[in-house]
Amino acid sequence: MLLPDNIAAVLGGAWQFLNQTSKYLNGTDRVTGGLGNHPVGILIYHPLGYVSVNLWSTDPGAIPAPADEYNDAEWALIGHHTLSYAGPLQVWEGSNETRGTLTHGPLVMSSYPKWVVTDQTRNYTVSAKAYEGRDVLLLWAQNIEKDSLSRLHWARAAENGSSWAT
Repeated sequence: MLLPDNIAAVLGGAWQFLNQTSKYLNGTDRVTGGLGNHPVGILIYHPLGYVSVNLWSTDPGAIPAPADEYNDAEWALIGHHTLSYAGPLQVWEGSNETRGTLTHGPLVMSSYPKWVVTDQTRNYTVSAKAYEGRDVLLLWAQNIEKDSLSRLHWARAAENGSSWAT
């Protein structure tokens, strides 16, 4: 499904992961798992209506050092500290250039197998030039099962890639 032109102009392209918060609805912090305290990643929205997300941990020991080959235990470690998924992208009616609701899915692949063929619905707001002169995308979702709210902040990726952490 094509994204509406006005929304594709704002959301289309690459976004750099900035940070995340996850809290229980009573306000206490929720530990979010394998991505650790300072993950890095990229979110891509394609105007033809597709999404791709890749995140991984930068916490010491979470990912093995670069090598020509990895053993099964190292691959398991990589898998535990990585989240990737892709699929169709849908924009809900009533959404606009600055706020609305998106559905990532039904996902065609995910490193978290439970998510394959599911819909991952996210609310969004876009703030112009809010981080180092770049637009900021806030995605958030309430997890009914875990009684929590997760918020992910993304900044529009710089054209030359100079904004990426190494």
